[in-house]
Amino acid sequence: QRCVYIAGWWLTPEIFLERSGDNYSEWKENRLDNIIKEIADRGVQVRILLWDNFEQAEDIKNDLAIKKLEELSPNVKGMVHTSSFIAGYTHHQKIVAIDEYDAFVGGLDLCLHRWDQQQHSIYPSFLYVGKDYFNSRFLGDPTHPDNSVSLPKRDYYGLQDRNIPRSGWHDIHMRVDGLAAADTCRNFVQRWNWSR
Repeated sequence: QRCVYIAGWWLTPEIFLERSGDNYSEWKENRLDNIIKEIADRGVQVRILLWDNFEQAEDIKNDLAIKKLEELSPNVKGMVHTSSFIAGYTHHQKIVAIDEYDAFVGGLDLCLHRWDQQQHSIYPSFLYVGKDYFNSRFLGDPTHPDNSVSLPKRDYYGLQDRNIPRSGWHDIHMRVDGLAAADTCRNFVQRWNWSR
């Protein structure tokens, strides 16, 4: 592998991409930041392009995510950007592209609240760690320190007892290869160069 490109609206380095077993401490190798570090340590160049939220909708702290990921390896570079000349709009391209041969495109960000299973269970489960257990209608005091997304393993204030159903998440993402993957990489590079 030579390069991995990631673009999205929001990224949480501590997100578990795959979850199995009885305890999230067993999932460490499936955490996004650990995967990025592992591939960057092998010499793969990782580029990450995220939305510069400026706390418009939710304080998602993409600048802190970029800083944390860049500290993992000199092979990781990232930036936050605005992608529109019209104030108030965001980009919604979600991309993970690998070596111009494989790409994943669609509507899912690699962040809190988005991990789900096909059955979309709304009831408490050990699979939903900290802020992955989410229901925007029952967060209690939004200024409470526990509600900061910089504390991803801490439950949202108001959902600690998990006696309120979580919000399921359903979106579409797909894998492409060949010329479609190469074009996805080209699109990322063009956006990266434009944002610099």
